[in-house]
Amino acid sequence: MSAKYTILPPGPTDLIIADRDTFITAAQQHWPGCRTFLASHGPHDSDADVFPIFDGEELEVCHFPDNQTIGVDALSGTTAVAEVAAWVRSLNPDPNLALWLTDDFFQNHVVLTPGITPEQINTSWVNHAEHNPMTEYPQYFTDAPGVFTPQPQPATKTGRLPHWISGRGR
Repeated sequence: MSAKYTILPPGPTDLIIADRDTFITAAQQHWPGCRTFLASHGPHDSDADVFPIFDGEELEVCHFPDNQTIGVDALSGTTAVAEVAAWVRSLNPDPNLALWLTDDFFQNHVVLTPGITPEQINTSWVNHAEHNPMTEYPQYFTDAPGVFTPQPQPATKTGRLPHWISGRGR
């Protein structure tokens, strides 16, 4: 069973992580020999996927056309995902770009600061049952705290955005 994670700004912004070409080029430099796939689907489908290998496991890392969302599908859990998230953060180290790594049901997140390491990511998960992000980070959510209730639908193998992301009004 795989786990899906999403890297994205927690609220509206004009800043981007990387465009599709930068994403593909940087992935090929970071993971030489990784498989890549380019596509042109709808706005909620990935437009580029890379498949790096971690400890014999192939991950799927999906870039979306908004240039602000990266999806990660992994079998083994958070160790490889943390490696990918740290790499994604390095694509745009601008401290004005707030980025979060979230699980597919928006039950946990990690704030991805510039220069964050995979080890820091693995020890920085915030449990939303204990810390409501809508209350603790109201600047990122357009709805009043407690009003926005994500209705997640995990990304499919074709790299579709979960509903709670695609419906945020970006």
